[in-house]
Amino acid sequence: MPATRDSVNSHLWARQASRRQAGVLSKKQLISLGWTLDQIRAQTDAMRWVTLYPGIYRTVTGEATREGELWAALLACGDGAALSHETAAEVWGFGPVSDLVHVLVPAERRVAPRPGIAVVRSRYAAARTDPRAVAPRTRMDDTVVDLVESCVGELDAVGWITRAVQRRRTTAKRVHAAALLRAGLHHRALIDATCAQVAEGAHSPLKVGWVQRVERPHGLPRPTRAGLP
Repeated sequence: MPATRDSVNSHLWARQASRRQAGVLSKKQLISLGWTLDQIRAQTDAMRWVTLYPGIYRTVTGEATREGELWAALLACGDGAALSHETAAEVWGFGPVSDLVHVLVPAERRVAPRPGIAVVRSRYAAARTDPRAVAPRTRMDDTVVDLVESCVGELDAVGWITRAVQRRRTTAKRVHAAALLRAGLHHRALIDATCAQVAEGAHSPLKVGWVQRVERPHGLPRPTRAGLP
């Protein structure tokens, strides 16, 4: 069957969209670009495309990439999905590669369980998503607050704040401001105290712990520290 102008255009549009998403596209996106179900099926049957999740395809050849894995998880979770928690920290540059891909979705969304994806639902999903990020993700400061709230141990919670500030991804003042916008935080007192100490120059969990457990309880003089913005 000869190629038509429309079919050529649909292929070009899909290629351009694919480049923006690390080679990954959804069935919904492809149909909106002019593809038919038969055309999509022909690509997968010929093994030119790989099905990553139902209705989610890797449309490029070569080795799978981490960026493609993250896009696949986002597309599998539908419109309004954003990387969150450990995965958002990973892409923001202050956390390691996460074992699961953590995705935040609107509260009304019901997402079928997918291997490798941890879904969190929130009615504030849209407000906490950074509109400038190419791969949708929670805002930097909301990511820090989310991570602190998910921690059981105090040292781990303090570590997320100090790490994000140390790597100059945010400031103690901005993290504290993000926390003030939330009601019912389990670790509110910890966030308040840690942000104050980090702003005064306590750059690590150990230094924060020293201030909390030694300096202040024993009335020791406070050393001069280089403040952070």
